[in-house]
Amino acid sequence: MSYRRYLLIIIKGICIGIIFTSASCFSKEFKLYHWLLFKNTPDLDPYGITSIHLIGGDLWIKGKNLNSKKVADHICSVASAAQKKNRITVLDVEHWPLTGTDAVVRDTRQKLLTLLGIFRKCAPSLKIGYYGVPPVRDYWRAMKGKQSPAYRKWQADNDKYQELANRVDILFPSLYAFYEDRNGWLKYAEANIKEARRLAKGKPIYVFLWPQFHESNAKMKGKFIPGYYWRLQLETAKRLADGAVLWGGWQTKWVESADWWRVTKEFLGKRH
Repeated sequence: MSYRRYLLIIIKGICIGIIFTSASCFSKEFKLYHWLLFKNTPDLDPYGITSIHLIGGDLWIKGKNLNSKKVADHICSVASAAQKKNRITVLDVEHWPLTGTDAVVRDTRQKLLTLLGIFRKCAPSLKIGYYGVPPVRDYWRAMKGKQSPAYRKWQADNDKYQELANRVDILFPSLYAFYEDRNGWLKYAEANIKEARRLAKGKPIYVFLWPQFHESNAKMKGKFIPGYYWRLQLETAKRLADGAVLWGGWQTKWVESADWWRVTKEFLGKRH
C-alpha cells in the first residue's frame, strides 16, 4: 500500500470518528443558498449564493385533501414546473403536526411520504427535501443533553421520521434564532445538526438560517440579529453542516449596509 493511500485511509477514519460525521469533512466548499424575500433583493449569484426553489402554499387547492386526484394532479403540475427550473427544491409543509399520539405522527408521516412520492414521480431529476424535518426542530429538549430523558424522547420522536430521511435527497434542519442567548442557540444548533446527521446517513445537510429573530418571540420578532451573533451562526453552519439556506426579509426593504449582510460578505471571503 502506498504512503498516500495509507494517509487517505487514516484521514477518512478520523472523519468517520468525529461526533458530527459530515460529508463536509471531505468536501472542498461550504455552499450558501437563499430564498430571501426582501424588497429589491439584489442578484446574489455573483457572491456565490445560489437561489433554491421553496414551495409551500402553491402545493394546495383550498378545500381539497391530499387524497384527492385533483390535488395529486395539481401537485404533479407544480412538480413539473419546478423541474424546469432545475434547482434544489424545498417542500415547505408546516400545517401537519410532527409530534403527538402515534396515530397523529403516523398520519403526518404518511402524508409527507405521499406528497414526496407524487413530487418525485413528476420531477424525477430534482434534488428534494423538506423544510425543518427531519429532525423535528426542538430548542428546549435539545438543550437538555443526550443523557436526559427529554433528549432521548426527542430522539425517539425523530426516529419516527427515519423513512422520510431515507427518501429525501437533502435534509434541511431549521436553526432560526428565538432568543438573544448565543450560547443557548449554539447548543440548540449543534444538537439539531447532530440529529440530522444521525438520520441522514451520509446525505447532505443544509441548515436554514434567518438574519432576523423568529416571529414567535414577541419582544424580538422582526429585529435583525447583531453581526457578532450572525457570524456565530454562519461559522457554526460551516463547521458542522454542508451548507446553509438564507431565508427571510418578508415585507422588509433590502439594506446594503445592514450588519448581517456585511458579516455575510466577510464570511464569503473565507469560507473555502
